Amino acid sequence: FTFIYKHRHKNMPLIFYRKIIPLFLCLLLLTVALFVAFFGSNSIYLGIDQVGFSHKSWIFPADSSKSNVEAAASCKAYDELRNINFLSDSIRDRICSGTAAYAIVNGSFPLCRLRDRLPDEIMDQVRSGSQLASLRSPVTGRSLPCYIYSERDYISDEIRKRTGFETNNVAALIGLLRRIKSDKGIAPNGVTFVDVGSNIGVFSLAAMDLGVPVVSLDANIRNLLRIRLSAEALMTRNRLNKSASDITTAIRSHLVWNFISSRVSLSYLNFPVDCNVGGATKFSRAVADTIPVMSSSGNALARILDPGSTLIMKIDIEGGEADFLKTSYQLFDNFSIPVVQMEWLRRHMSRDEMVFMMNFFTSRGYVPTLGGSFASLSTARLARFNGDIFWTKLSFFNQGHLFA
Repeated sequence: FTFIYKHRHKNMPLIFYRKIIPLFLCLLLLTVALFVAFFGSNSIYLGIDQVGFSHKSWIFPADSSKSNVEAAASCKAYDELRNINFLSDSIRDRICSGTAAYAIVNGSFPLCRLRDRLPDEIMDQVRSGSQLASLRSPVTGRSLPCYIYSERDYISDEIRKRTGFETNNVAALIGLLRRIKSDKGIAPNGVTFVDVGSNIGVFSLAAMDLGVPVVSLDANIRNLLRIRLSAEALMTRNRLNKSASDITTAIRSHLVWNFISSRVSLSYLNFPVDCNVGGATKFSRAVADTIPVMSSSGNALARILDPGSTLIMKIDIEGGEADFLKTSYQLFDNFSIPVVQMEWLRRHMSRDEMVFMMNFFTSRGYVPTLGGSFASLSTARLARFNGDIFWTKLSFFNQGHLFA
């Protein structure tokens, strides 16, 4: 200002220097600050219904960096559906049951329960990229039809080789689910299995095999559509074997396509370089997906659950476990949830998140236990633990239900 004022033109009115130029410079600085805040922050505007969305790690879906292209080329499973524009009206109007995808309803995205019939251009690609494999249930011993990725993928490869994945955890959790289903004293209004981070359905299919209602939630629509194909094949198999007393011909399942966040936001999944579809997160990885995923909350699941139903839950969402719990206070307050299996990896959580999750469960009367033996873990040991834990209601634990 001083420089401009000293070198002002003698014919220029003094008000120009005292008011107009300072105002112009202030507006210029404000514009620069807004530009930095807009493009330097985590906020993006996609022009959908004039609503702004933000998420933690924005990577443009059309990323053509060398590492992104090379990783995508080596993991063909990541290519599926990349040529489909999910934001187009012809697609987004035919995905979620009862509402359009990506539409803001009452200030938030809807819980996207997949329709029974989805666009052929989507299902045709999923079918052509799938292989029908055999998944052995460690609970019933039956061989379950399971549609896996035909291309290289960590969990699909394990099922191909060993007809199973995380067999000990499935045996512990689904075995417990089977006992609760048959005990009206524990679950007088029935039991529902809630699979948060379902992947291609290792746990969900084992629960469906028991005839238990299942809610499968995943941020990757490709995984959910494989569960759909597997469930259809399972129902066909059950109809052909309906003479068996423990086989049900009816399968009740909800496939929910959202990621969990306390903010109304869209996010693109990021896949790891080592061909692991189940390792996708909303955090930065090697390959950015092209399909935007809507946020939702754990509390929103209550809308599709039977009132009064007892819930058995599995949570495995690659570092998003704390986000799920932060949005699930009402869910835990309004439903009986005796056991929650959770992936507990310290590299996926901050110290604050660890403390929050421990407090969330212990304040509600849960104790951390190990699968299989259901031996309890001390708080000190849990702080150093890596693996899968079973948060178990102390009253349920003391009554001996885990060891029946």
